[in-house]
Amino acid sequence: MLVVSDPSTLLSSPEYDAPLRTCPLCQSPALSRYDCDYEGRQVARCRRCSLLFMNPQYTDQYLAAYYAQYFHDGQTPDLPIGNPDDGSRRAAAKTDMFRFLDRYTTPGRFLAIGCSDGIELLLAERSGWEAEGYDVDEGYMEALRKKLDNPIYSGDLFKLSLPDEHYDCVFMDQVLEHPKNPQDYLREVHRVLRPGGVLFIGCPNIRSISSRMKTILGKARLKQRRGRHYDMFHHLFFYDPRTLSRTLETYYGYEVLAAQGDPMTGHRTPEVEDTWRTRVGNWVRREFPVFESSFRLLARKPTGVSAATKTSRHAA
Repeated sequence: MLVVSDPSTLLSSPEYDAPLRTCPLCQSPALSRYDCDYEGRQVARCRRCSLLFMNPQYTDQYLAAYYAQYFHDGQTPDLPIGNPDDGSRRAAAKTDMFRFLDRYTTPGRFLAIGCSDGIELLLAERSGWEAEGYDVDEGYMEALRKKLDNPIYSGDLFKLSLPDEHYDCVFMDQVLEHPKNPQDYLREVHRVLRPGGVLFIGCPNIRSISSRMKTILGKARLKQRRGRHYDMFHHLFFYDPRTLSRTLETYYGYEVLAAQGDPMTGHRTPEVEDTWRTRVGNWVRREFPVFESSFRLLARKPTGVSAATKTSRHAA
């Protein structure tokens, strides 16, 4: 992991790599300009797989500086553990994700990539999983190790040498939009998942009705802060359920079990949560992800050899 002596200098004046010439996920050179934001950062579209991504992207040094501050530069001796019972919207949303996961799986070995404050590990154990966690910042994860007994990893994910075909579930919520190399994450997850294991991904939905309207208004110059919804101060890739499902099926051999919008959760009493209006609204959000600004996807790694063949060919 890169160490930056003065993050504030880089953050005040971002640096960029050379523009990408091929799509990171499907390797197609058929790229076109799609949009930009109010600070001039560009969004490209792959005409082959429909992926949207920031292009050019920040340098590794800039991202190291950003995440050094994002993780409080590792200075977390009193790191609070996420509380699944604190009544917050985040805790309610995470709890609902595990209800969703439980409908399709039985507990086994669980790896949370981007485990943050450990709330996913606590919820996984509550559901009967043997939970392990990973996040990039070493100082932050060291503080988390002092609070939890779970195996917790940090640093460069690709140098951890996690065992092949070991996990029954890999869980990545609000992770895949951040790294410059999502294709490497997907290949690594495919390697460590056992045949029949599942991959959970949660992401912002760039093609929700809300995001589509913001894009249209921005391109028409009717929005003061054009492209703010891309969150390009730290999001580099922009997904939607259809594009991500097709990518996982075509290039990594997964079977997509479900792709849903996230239901509305949090800050409600059980009585309010159980009203017919809330139940209908959540059903619409789940079944029609276009109405929700984020989505969750669950995919299963097949038990045959075709998945490994496809992944190897894509990696080449």
